[in-house]
Amino acid sequence: MRTPATFDERLSCVRLTEFDDLRARVPCTELAFVEAMQHPEIHDGVAMATLCMANKTPAILVPGLPPSPQQLRRVDQYAQHGIEWAITGDVYNHNFETFRSTFNQTITAALDNERGRGYLDRLSKRFDGEALPE
Repeated sequence: MRTPATFDERLSCVRLTEFDDLRARVPCTELAFVEAMQHPEIHDGVAMATLCMANKTPAILVPGLPPSPQQLRRVDQYAQHGIEWAITGDVYNHNFETFRSTFNQTITAALDNERGRGYLDRLSKRFDGEALPE
């Protein structure tokens, strides 16, 4: 058996694989960034988001400093819904911001299609309304 040669062939294989335990999957950020490093010609947000959705491991990339307790709580809240909330740092890089924007837009559109329009907004509002532990 040979490894699929093209990105589209790999994507097709990933889509076919089912799983019961989310922990059995490579996280989206690892999958997307490893793929981008191995194949720089496909290092674009749309392709990487599509790969993550095919792997059934959506992620949202957010800028920020090292995570605070509130941000770590948000990471956990999203994880409970099968979404990786990935804090990617606070250093501005135009190319990465373009990547982040198209990546997040693609993930958001896919989640809206899969879970209903405005899904991430509803989740965020729900999380904002939950009381913080004292």
